Amino acid sequence: MFGDCSLTDWFARFLTRFEHEPTWRCRHLQSLASVSDRQERIAGWDQTRMRAASVLFVGAGGLGSEVVAGAVQKGLGTALVCDQDLVEPTNLNRCYFFARDLYRNKAESLCRNLSQRGFLGTTLHAYPCRFQDLDHSNLQPDLIVCGVDNQFPETRLAIAGFAHERGIPAVLMGVTTDADGGYVTVQSPGSACWACVMRPDLHSDSPPTSIRCPGTPASIDILKVLAGVALYAMDSLIMRRPRDWNYWSVSLARGGFGGSMSVSPRFECPLCGHAHGLLPEDA
Repeated sequence: MFGDCSLTDWFARFLTRFEHEPTWRCRHLQSLASVSDRQERIAGWDQTRMRAASVLFVGAGGLGSEVVAGAVQKGLGTALVCDQDLVEPTNLNRCYFFARDLYRNKAESLCRNLSQRGFLGTTLHAYPCRFQDLDHSNLQPDLIVCGVDNQFPETRLAIAGFAHERGIPAVLMGVTTDADGGYVTVQSPGSACWACVMRPDLHSDSPPTSIRCPGTPASIDILKVLAGVALYAMDSLIMRRPRDWNYWSVSLARGGFGGSMSVSPRFECPLCGHAHGLLPEDA
Protein backbone atom coordinates (compact mmCIF):
# COMPACT_ATOMS: atom_id res chain seq x y z
CA MET A 1 0.00 0.00 0.00
CA PHE A 2 2.78 2.43 0.90
CA GLY A 3 5.25 1.40 -1.79
CA ASP A 4 8.87 2.10 -0.81
CA CYS A 5 8.07 4.77 1.82
CA SER A 6 7.20 4.59 5.49
CA LEU A 7 3.73 5.18 6.90
CA THR A 8 4.88 8.61 8.18
CA ASP A 9 6.20 9.66 4.76
CA TRP A 10 3.10 8.36 3.00
CA PHE A 11 0.84 10.29 5.38
CA ALA A 12 2.83 13.50 4.82
CA ARG A 13 2.54 13.08 1.03
CA PHE A 14 -1.20 12.39 1.38
CA LEU A 15 -1.71 15.64 3.29
CA THR A 16 0.34 17.55 0.74
CA ARG A 17 -2.15 16.62 -1.99
CA PHE A 18 -4.75 18.76 -0.31
CA GLU A 19 -2.59 21.53 1.08
CA HIS A 20 0.39 22.58 -0.94
CA GLU A 21 1.02 26.31 -0.95
CA PRO A 22 4.74 27.06 -1.15
CA THR A 23 4.35 30.83 -0.80
CA TRP A 24 2.80 32.91 1.98
CA ARG A 25 2.72 36.63 2.68
CA CYS A 26 2.46 38.45 6.00
CA ARG A 27 0.01 41.30 6.39
CA HIS A 28 1.27 44.87 6.27
CA LEU A 29 -0.60 46.90 8.87
CA GLN A 30 -0.43 50.30 7.20
CA SER A 31 -3.49 51.56 9.06
CA LEU A 32 -1.73 51.42 12.42
CA ALA A 33 1.17 53.43 13.78
CA SER A 34 4.39 52.13 12.26
CA VAL A 35 5.01 48.59 13.48
CA SER A 36 8.74 49.12 12.96
CA ASP A 37 8.90 52.53 14.66
CA ARG A 38 10.95 51.53 17.71
CA GLN A 39 13.48 49.39 15.88
CA GLU A 40 13.98 52.20 13.38
CA ARG A 41 15.22 54.34 16.28
CA ILE A 42 18.27 52.05 16.66
CA ALA A 43 21.55 53.48 15.39
CA GLY A 44 22.38 52.09 11.97
CA TRP A 45 18.89 50.68 11.35
CA ASP A 46 17.55 50.91 7.80
CA GLN A 47 14.05 49.52 7.35
CA THR A 48 14.17 50.16 3.62
CA ARG A 49 17.16 47.81 3.27
CA MET A 50 15.49 45.24 5.52
CA ARG A 51 12.34 45.37 3.39
CA ALA A 52 14.36 44.93 0.19
CA ALA A 53 16.51 42.03 1.41
CA SER A 54 16.08 38.39 0.41
CA VAL A 55 17.51 35.76 2.76
CA LEU A 56 17.82 32.00 2.26
CA PHE A 57 17.36 30.13 5.55
CA VAL A 58 18.63 26.56 5.51
CA GLY A 59 17.05 24.63 8.38
CA ALA A 60 13.57 25.15 9.81
CA GLY A 61 14.03 23.28 13.09
CA GLY A 62 14.76 24.62 16.56
CA LEU A 63 17.60 26.96 15.63
CA GLY A 64 16.49 27.95 12.16
CA SER A 65 12.87 28.62 13.12
CA GLU A 66 13.92 31.08 15.82
CA VAL A 67 15.96 33.11 13.36
CA VAL A 68 13.29 33.08 10.65
CA ALA A 69 10.69 34.18 13.20
CA GLY A 70 12.83 37.11 14.30
CA ALA A 71 13.54 38.15 10.72
CA VAL A 72 9.84 38.05 9.83
CA GLN A 73 8.91 40.22 12.81
CA LYS A 74 11.64 42.70 11.88
CA GLY A 75 10.10 43.06 8.43
CA LEU A 76 12.50 41.14 6.18
CA GLY A 77 11.40 41.45 2.56
CA THR A 78 11.68 37.82 1.43
CA ALA A 79 12.40 34.66 3.42
CA LEU A 80 13.35 31.54 1.46
CA VAL A 81 13.11 28.57 3.85
CA CYS A 82 14.67 25.22 2.99
CA ASP A 83 14.27 21.97 4.98
CA GLN A 84 13.47 18.42 3.93
CA ASP A 85 12.49 17.10 7.37
CA LEU A 86 9.03 16.45 8.80
CA VAL A 87 7.71 17.87 12.07
CA GLU A 88 8.04 15.35 14.91
CA PRO A 89 6.42 15.48 18.38
CA THR A 90 9.80 16.33 19.96
CA ASN A 91 9.93 19.53 17.88
CA LEU A 92 6.86 21.02 19.55
CA ASN A 93 8.66 22.13 22.75
CA ARG A 94 11.00 24.54 20.99
CA CYS A 95 9.81 25.32 17.45
CA TYR A 96 7.07 27.41 15.85
CA PHE A 97 4.90 24.37 15.11
CA PHE A 98 1.50 23.17 16.27
CA ALA A 99 -0.07 19.74 16.66
CA ARG A 100 -1.68 20.18 13.25
CA ASP A 101 1.82 20.33 11.73
CA LEU A 102 2.88 16.86 12.90
CA TYR A 103 4.42 14.76 10.12
CA ARG A 104 4.21 17.64 7.65
CA ASN A 105 7.21 19.33 6.08
CA LYS A 106 9.03 21.73 8.41
CA ALA A 107 9.72 24.45 5.85
CA GLU A 108 6.12 24.64 4.67
CA SER A 109 4.71 24.45 8.19
CA LEU A 110 7.05 27.18 9.46
CA CYS A 111 6.25 29.54 6.58
CA ARG A 112 2.53 29.00 7.04
CA ASN A 113 2.68 29.65 10.78
CA LEU A 114 4.98 32.66 10.64
CA SER A 115 2.82 34.33 8.00
CA GLN A 116 0.47 35.03 10.92
CA ARG A 117 3.21 36.49 13.14
CA GLY A 118 4.63 39.12 10.83
CA PHE A 119 2.97 42.49 10.19
CA LEU A 120 5.42 44.13 7.80
CA GLY A 121 4.62 42.33 4.56
CA THR A 122 7.29 39.59 4.50
CA THR A 123 6.93 37.04 1.69
CA LEU A 124 7.82 33.46 2.67
CA HIS A 125 8.74 30.75 0.19
CA ALA A 126 9.09 27.12 1.33
CA TYR A 127 11.45 24.60 -0.25
CA PRO A 128 10.77 21.10 1.16
CA CYS A 129 14.18 19.68 0.28
CA ARG A 130 17.86 19.68 1.25
CA PHE A 131 20.03 22.64 0.35
CA GLN A 132 22.09 20.34 -1.88
CA ASP A 133 18.94 19.48 -3.87
CA LEU A 134 17.86 23.08 -4.54
CA ASP A 135 18.10 24.50 -8.06
CA HIS A 136 21.10 26.70 -7.29
CA SER A 137 21.02 28.30 -10.73
CA ASN A 138 17.88 30.22 -9.74
CA LEU A 139 19.03 31.16 -6.25
CA GLN A 140 19.97 34.82 -5.83
CA PRO A 141 19.61 35.64 -2.13
CA ASP A 142 21.35 38.63 -0.58
CA LEU A 143 22.34 36.50 2.42
CA ILE A 144 22.31 32.86 3.54
CA VAL A 145 21.61 31.74 7.11
CA CYS A 146 22.39 28.15 8.06
CA GLY A 147 20.71 26.71 11.14
CA VAL A 148 20.56 23.01 10.31
CA ASP A 149 19.94 20.65 13.19
CA ASN A 150 22.63 18.03 12.63
CA GLN A 151 26.22 18.72 13.52
CA PHE A 152 27.84 16.94 10.60
CA PRO A 153 29.71 19.47 8.46
CA GLU A 154 28.46 18.43 4.99
CA THR A 155 25.60 20.90 4.71
CA ARG A 156 27.50 23.77 6.31
CA LEU A 157 30.47 23.13 4.03
CA ALA A 158 28.19 23.06 0.99
CA ILE A 159 26.60 26.36 2.02
CA ALA A 160 29.96 27.98 2.79
CA GLY A 161 31.27 26.86 -0.60
CA PHE A 162 28.21 28.12 -2.45
CA ALA A 163 28.32 31.48 -0.65
CA HIS A 164 32.06 31.81 -1.31
CA GLU A 165 31.69 31.06 -5.01
CA ARG A 166 28.77 33.48 -5.44
CA GLY A 167 30.22 36.23 -3.23
CA ILE A 168 27.20 36.06 -0.90
CA PRO A 169 27.59 36.67 2.86
CA ALA A 170 26.52 33.84 5.13
CA VAL A 171 25.73 33.30 8.81
CA LEU A 172 26.26 29.74 10.05
CA MET A 173 25.30 28.42 13.49
CA GLY A 174 25.66 25.29 15.55
CA VAL A 175 24.57 23.95 18.94
CA THR A 176 26.66 21.62 21.11
CA THR A 177 25.25 18.15 21.68
CA ASP A 178 24.65 18.77 25.37
CA ALA A 179 22.41 21.80 24.58
CA ASP A 180 24.65 23.99 26.75
CA GLY A 181 26.45 26.05 24.13
CA GLY A 182 26.94 26.90 20.53
CA TYR A 183 28.47 29.29 18.03
CA VAL A 184 27.64 31.78 15.31
CA THR A 185 30.03 32.47 12.44
CA VAL A 186 29.85 35.23 9.84
CA GLN A 187 31.33 34.61 6.40
CA SER A 188 31.70 37.81 4.37
CA PRO A 189 33.09 37.98 0.81
CA GLY A 190 36.85 38.44 0.94
CA SER A 191 37.09 37.50 4.62
CA ALA A 192 37.60 34.25 6.50
CA CYS A 193 35.15 31.55 5.45
CA TRP A 194 33.37 29.07 7.70
CA ALA A 195 36.16 26.50 7.18
CA CYS A 196 38.77 29.10 8.22
CA VAL A 197 36.89 29.98 11.40
CA MET A 198 35.96 26.47 12.50
CA ARG A 199 39.48 25.08 12.69
CA PRO A 200 39.96 22.52 15.52
CA ASP A 201 41.98 24.76 17.84
CA LEU A 202 38.91 26.96 18.40
CA HIS A 203 37.07 24.01 19.91
CA SER A 204 39.70 22.25 21.96
CA ASP A 205 37.78 22.80 25.21
CA SER A 206 34.21 22.53 23.94
CA PRO A 207 31.94 19.45 23.81
CA PRO A 208 32.02 17.29 20.68
CA THR A 209 29.57 18.34 17.98
CA SER A 210 29.74 15.48 15.47
CA ILE A 211 26.58 13.72 16.62
CA ARG A 212 23.20 13.87 14.89
CA CYS A 213 20.37 15.61 16.69
CA PRO A 214 17.76 12.83 17.10
CA GLY A 215 18.10 11.52 20.64
CA THR A 216 20.44 14.29 21.83
CA PRO A 217 19.48 16.87 24.49
CA ALA A 218 17.61 19.91 23.18
CA SER A 219 16.11 22.97 24.85
CA ILE A 220 14.78 26.32 23.76
CA ASP A 221 17.05 28.45 25.97
CA ILE A 222 20.29 28.05 24.00
CA LEU A 223 18.36 28.44 20.74
CA LYS A 224 17.04 31.85 21.85
CA VAL A 225 20.56 33.02 22.73
CA LEU A 226 22.15 31.92 19.45
CA ALA A 227 19.23 33.17 17.36
CA GLY A 228 19.58 36.63 18.89
CA VAL A 229 23.26 36.78 17.96
CA ALA A 230 22.54 35.46 14.46
CA LEU A 231 19.80 38.06 13.94
CA TYR A 232 22.22 40.82 14.93
CA ALA A 233 24.79 39.40 12.51
CA MET A 234 22.15 39.48 9.78
CA ASP A 235 21.42 43.13 10.55
CA SER A 236 25.12 43.99 10.31
CA LEU A 237 25.23 42.48 6.81
CA ILE A 238 21.97 43.99 5.57
CA MET A 239 22.30 47.40 7.23
CA ARG A 240 25.03 49.33 9.02
CA ARG A 241 24.78 47.97 12.53
CA PRO A 242 28.36 47.69 13.84
CA ARG A 243 30.11 44.32 14.29
CA ASP A 244 33.82 43.66 14.90
CA TRP A 245 33.71 39.84 15.06
CA ASN A 246 33.13 36.87 12.77
CA TYR A 247 33.01 34.16 15.45
CA TRP A 248 30.86 34.20 18.59
CA SER A 249 30.48 31.31 21.04
CA VAL A 250 28.75 30.78 24.36
CA SER A 251 28.20 28.26 27.15
CA LEU A 252 25.19 28.75 29.40
CA ALA A 253 26.87 26.91 32.27
CA ARG A 254 30.42 28.22 32.00
CA GLY A 255 30.66 31.98 32.35
CA GLY A 256 34.34 32.07 31.41
CA PHE A 257 33.87 30.21 28.14
CA GLY A 258 33.22 31.83 24.79
CA GLY A 259 32.80 35.38 23.65
CA SER A 260 33.53 37.00 20.31
CA MET A 261 36.66 37.18 18.19
CA SER A 262 37.77 38.15 14.72
CA VAL A 263 39.40 35.22 12.94
CA SER A 264 41.72 35.82 9.98
CA PRO A 265 41.69 33.76 6.76
CA ARG A 266 43.86 30.63 6.78
CA PHE A 267 46.32 30.18 3.93
CA GLU A 268 45.86 26.40 4.16
CA CYS A 269 42.04 26.57 3.98
CA PRO A 270 40.86 24.19 1.21
CA LEU A 271 37.74 26.27 0.64
CA CYS A 272 38.99 29.84 0.24
CA GLY A 273 42.80 29.78 0.36
CA HIS A 274 43.11 30.53 -3.35
CA ALA A 275 40.75 33.47 -3.06
CA HIS A 276 43.15 35.23 -0.71
CA GLY A 277 46.09 34.59 -3.06
CA LEU A 278 47.77 32.47 -0.41
CA LEU A 279 47.92 29.13 -2.18
CA PRO A 280 49.57 28.27 -5.50
CA GLU A 281 47.07 27.36 -8.23
CA ASP A 282 48.29 23.77 -8.38
CA ALA A 283 48.21 23.19 -4.58
